[in-house]
Amino acid sequence: MDVYPSSRTVWFGILLFGALALIAVVSAAVAVANGPTRSDWWLLIALAIFPWATWRSIGQQRHPLPFAHLDEEGIDCALGRVRWSNVASARVAWHWVWAGRGSHPSRRLFLDLRDPAEAPSPTTREYLSGVPFGGPIESDGKIRVPLWGSKETVLADVGRYYATG
Repeated sequence: MDVYPSSRTVWFGILLFGALALIAVVSAAVAVANGPTRSDWWLLIALAIFPWATWRSIGQQRHPLPFAHLDEEGIDCALGRVRWSNVASARVAWHWVWAGRGSHPSRRLFLDLRDPAEAPSPTTREYLSGVPFGGPIESDGKIRVPLWGSKETVLADVGRYYATG
């Protein structure tokens, strides 16, 4: 079973990054018309990042990539394939995402590994990871996967293949 970011998340990315790209273009045009100054350096970064994030969001809407694939053997994601036998517990919890100067809470599926030293098997296909949608993260013997639905939906999907209780 493939799991994808929600359509709402993808559309939010398209609208947010599209609006920020438009603001960056208008700001750059104003800066060029008035003569650029040293404080306009951030416009170059904005002109690179926001249109790219918009394009990536549109690409996810048109040709979606899953966060992960769940089956009887385990979970396959951008980090690799983890067997259910190496998963000690699966739960949905809040965690802090540290991003630059700020941070924000995010709910994720936490898979606590029995043997964190056991490397995941190589993945056999492409999965969504990185900016702007996030993706699975591995640290401290846990794999954190973004949610693809409500807490109940995610735990029910995982529970089809792994006994969460």
